Amino acid sequence: MSNCTKNILFLLNSIACGGAERQSIDLINNFDRNLFGVGLAYLNPKEDLLFQVDRSKLLCLECLERSGKFDFSVLNRLRNLIVHHEIDTVFCATEYALLYAFLCRKRFAHNFKLAVAIHRPIFKSGIWEFIRNELYRRLLNYSDVVVFVCKKQLNYWVEKFSIQRSRSTYIYNGIDVSRFTDKLSPKEKGELREKLGFSTTDFVAGICAVLRPEKKHKDFIDAIIAARKKGAPVKGLIIGDGPERQFIEGYLSEHALKDDIVLAGFQSDVRPFIGICDCMVLASLVEIFSIAVLECMAMCKPVIMTNVGGASEQITHGKNGFLFEKGDTASLASSFIKLMEDGLCKRMGEEALKTVRANFSLQTMVASYEKLLGCG
Repeated sequence: MSNCTKNILFLLNSIACGGAERQSIDLINNFDRNLFGVGLAYLNPKEDLLFQVDRSKLLCLECLERSGKFDFSVLNRLRNLIVHHEIDTVFCATEYALLYAFLCRKRFAHNFKLAVAIHRPIFKSGIWEFIRNELYRRLLNYSDVVVFVCKKQLNYWVEKFSIQRSRSTYIYNGIDVSRFTDKLSPKEKGELREKLGFSTTDFVAGICAVLRPEKKHKDFIDAIIAARKKGAPVKGLIIGDGPERQFIEGYLSEHALKDDIVLAGFQSDVRPFIGICDCMVLASLVEIFSIAVLECMAMCKPVIMTNVGGASEQITHGKNGFLFEKGDTASLASSFIKLMEDGLCKRMGEEALKTVRANFSLQTMVASYEKLLGCG
């Protein structure tokens, strides 16, 4: 055992499905136990991802059973965990968790370190949102460490909302590269393509996202229409489900594209479906630093994505993918046509994998957090 061991309590709103929760579980499961004791507490009993938590080496695992808008009894339960397990740092995955941790430290005069990770892109508008966001802005500046998920996000919050730069840093999201590999044989790919109505020679662009308006599946479809009008026989695969499904089905019917753009629906394992695509698209209006894009890149797929959030920190335009401005379907269509050039898709896909391995692996992310939250 190291002479310098820190005990860290991860505090989440819940363990429901979400990017902040997934990232926290990755950190919890992979922190070096020779350097850190790790516990997990969460405010609300939503536990969709609980099965992913490795409980074997946890200091504690406890739902704090919050009830109502604000539950002061949670502060006592949180304090008991902190005292009993000699917690050095409370790491909050959301601003709401930060509110409880801050009040606990203030009320009981504890001196544990307060750290928070920010996963959302921007503040919303409206008077109540303004009041709420002003509270959280102050809480962030009372924190010892504020972690953003990309450089552009950090700069935005510091410049627009006066978050103290001296307490702020950024650590990129990371993924398990070994899990997101293209394991299908050419025969298996051919069979899955045939099942979906594609041939082995079709150029297939994929999009993997919940069918919601902000994900802009319509822009994806319109770009394929534009490319086909220019003589490029691009086909499409839409992976996912959601409230926009009926609209998308109607739009495909209206443009007689049901045989050329296929809805695969929700898939518990998206990897085979990404694997049969030639490239992947993210057309979203709002993103911070997409984990889904990293997963596609790890599978050797060039990604064409909107230039929002930290996109330019993931994609080097023309090297491992392409960037386009929101709503610019003509640019997206041009990117499809470029990728159909002989060998370009394969070369860009290989560059995408190199990028993830070098900069966005799970191991790199964990090491960065260990260095930030450890001794020294």
